[in-house]
Amino acid sequence: MITLRQAYNELENLLKNSGISDYKSEAKIIFYHCFEIDYEYIILNGDKIFSEDKFEKIVEIAEKRKSKIPLQYILGLCEFMGEIFFVGEGVLVPREDTSVLVNESYNILKHKNNLKIVDLCSGSGCIAITLKKMFGDKADVYGIEISDKAYYYFRKNVTSKHSDIKTLKADIFEIYKNFDDNSFDAIISNPPYIKEEDIGKLQKEVLLEPKIALNGGEDGLEYYRKICLNWYSKIKKRGIIAFEIGFEQNDFVKSILEENGFENIKLFNDINNIPRVIIGEKI
Repeated sequence: MITLRQAYNELENLLKNSGISDYKSEAKIIFYHCFEIDYEYIILNGDKIFSEDKFEKIVEIAEKRKSKIPLQYILGLCEFMGEIFFVGEGVLVPREDTSVLVNESYNILKHKNNLKIVDLCSGSGCIAITLKKMFGDKADVYGIEISDKAYYYFRKNVTSKHSDIKTLKADIFEIYKNFDDNSFDAIISNPPYIKEEDIGKLQKEVLLEPKIALNGGEDGLEYYRKICLNWYSKIKKRGIIAFEIGFEQNDFVKSILEENGFENIKLFNDINNIPRVIIGEKI
């Protein structure tokens, strides 16, 4: 027999011994996901008997995590800005940092009506779906994703949340030709921005995420250049382009925006006070 407290402590130890740095947080997530038991309940009811079947379930998850499979892939779910999204192999796991991109884009656009917004490299769809939820009827939102696997989760999330956004499975460097000039009030994107040579140095968990969502080319800036070049004419006057950026990329991306005619360029920091988002305006 094993108690709830013993089961939780054993799960923590299994994760810790597997080299999971955030083992305490992940143990809480696993318990809540599997049994809807939060940490406060464990503290207050630790002496309750925990069934062998339940214990085997958490050990199975811990064993998978030992091989550094992202916990979000194991559970099939990820939280982003208070909402749960379906994820799995082949789709980039949403990060908390990306909430800066969503919030700052919303803050700039929230006073406007009849907006038309496109999210490029949509992945799971977390950006497009969240923006649509925030704007409601004030905005038509499009999401574009090329990967078959990522698009599957994108559509699954749209359907599960009954989100009224327009999803397109397409290459962003081709489909722009299908849109009229001056079509969009905003182009939003969290593009691949890791230098090709640096991908092999990433954490094992990250290496299990799709390379297509990570590889930003030789210098990590390929997508910024191509998006600015190809999509500039599709933005309305006084419209914006908003990017998530990688570490120490702010000056480079700022130069790319300026070279392509964007002005009033602003940077926004993440919770670690690192520049994470850059937004330019088409004058």
